[in-house]
Amino acid sequence: MSEEAKPITIQEFDDLIAQRDLLMLEKQAQRDKVIPIEVKAEMDAIDAEFSDKEELIAAKIVAAEEALKAQAVSAGATIEGQYYNFQYTKGGFTVKVDDVQRVADRWEKTHPEVAMELRSILTKKKSFASKQPKRGG
Repeated sequence: MSEEAKPITIQEFDDLIAQRDLLMLEKQAQRDKVIPIEVKAEMDAIDAEFSDKEELIAAKIVAAEEALKAQAVSAGATIEGQYYNFQYTKGGFTVKVDDVQRVADRWEKTHPEVAMELRSILTKKKSFASKQPKRGG
C-alpha cells in the first residue's frame, strides 16, 4: 500500500505538527548564534537551508489536515488527538432559508439562472470537519 493511500492517523498529524515546530526551533537556535547585523548573509543562508524543509512539512500538514477532515466527515464523528481535534459538523445551512428564497425571488425575472442556483442551495446539505487546537494541554 502506498504512503498516499494509507489513511493518516491523528497521532501522525500531531507528529507532523511537532516536526514543524522542532524545525522552527532549530532554525531559530542557529539564527540566534549569528545575531550581529554583520552576519545577515549567514542568516539568509540558514533561511535558504530550511526553506525546502519547511515547505515540505507545510505541504504534508495541509495534506494531512485534508485527509483527516475527510475521515471525520466519512466517519461522521470528531477525531480527537493529543493536541488537535478534527471537529465533525453535521450538514446544515449557514444562511437562513428565508433569506436565500427572498434573494432568489428578486433575481427570478432578470437572472433566472442565478435564482435557480440560489434555490439549489436550499436543497444541499454539506457535512464538514475543521481543525481545532486542544485547549489547556
